[in-house]
Amino acid sequence: NDDVLLFYRRVWRDKLRYIQGFMIQSKPYLDKYIEGPFKSSALFDQIRLVVAWRGSILCSFPSTPLDSQKQDILLYRSHFSSPFEAAECVMSIPENSIPGSKLLSMSISFFIVLLLVGMIVIDRLISKQMALTQQQSDFVASVTHELRTPLTSIRMYGEMLKEGWVAEDKKNQYYDFIHSESERLSRLIANILVLAGLSNRSHEPSFEEHKLSSLIDMLESKITAQITNAGFDLELPDSEKCSGTVYTDSDIFMQIIINLIDNALKFSKNATQKKISIGVKHIDSALSISIRDFGPGIPKDKEKKIFALFYRGENELTRTTQGTGIGLALVKQLSESIQAKVEVSQASPGAIFHLTLPTEA
Repeated sequence: NDDVLLFYRRVWRDKLRYIQGFMIQSKPYLDKYIEGPFKSSALFDQIRLVVAWRGSILCSFPSTPLDSQKQDILLYRSHFSSPFEAAECVMSIPENSIPGSKLLSMSISFFIVLLLVGMIVIDRLISKQMALTQQQSDFVASVTHELRTPLTSIRMYGEMLKEGWVAEDKKNQYYDFIHSESERLSRLIANILVLAGLSNRSHEPSFEEHKLSSLIDMLESKITAQITNAGFDLELPDSEKCSGTVYTDSDIFMQIIINLIDNALKFSKNATQKKISIGVKHIDSALSISIRDFGPGIPKDKEKKIFALFYRGENELTRTTQGTGIGLALVKQLSESIQAKVEVSQASPGAIFHLTLPTEA
């Protein structure tokens, strides 16, 4: 009977089993020992208290009916102590019953979303940092190898020449090789120094107006020996296409073009047609200089990745091409420093790098 609470126990006496207990009316009992203290507390007007027995509700305070379309916000839920462990106390806030309940729900939801977003951001930052650490480790190993290789060659050929172990007809060949390796070493060191300067922003460009023909002549004097020693032919643009001026830093311009040519020579060394072609195209208030090789080209999915710092398209264990992974990344950063843009496109065969420079201040 829901109107009566029965308290009883089972006992044995003189080998006989007895049931002892008593009955009380439930409403007066609950009103006096639960509703009375609850009404006198500051929580009565703000929360709902429900007392249940084995899943059935004994009483609810306040006694207003529950709205089936709304769900209370649970605050506290616990069973009574033994021997009344079958009884349960539940405290909740009826949704929208007080001015701050909706704000509380929104605040909790906001902080949960913020926490999830923060965890995702932290996870990505950690992943990027781990990837960068791995790239830097590969870079240090690669730079060490790239520095050691030309130094070892220069030292070996230098000692052979010093000791007189080289025939006269071979000496010029050895001198050319030492010169070529020293140029390669100089380019590597220059790239590392420029990269360090860009990282700490100590490398500021000096913009001046330059005749395009003068820049092409200066470029030819700097790259002809490098291209010839590699066994390649150099194709330069016609003189009539080299008219006009560009507004740039000549040293940075040279560094960009030399790195692009060095990249073209490395990746087209096994090409059938050993040639580097330099082209010029006037575009409104800008000028585009192209460097084309006739090698295998660049896969479409790697066209953007090749400008990332320390990125190398070949596997570290199987790659056959020399390099540190900073050449093209340096090209991109230097281009941005002089307000220029560098892009790559496919040719048949080979790849074409386009450097677009402003012609006006």
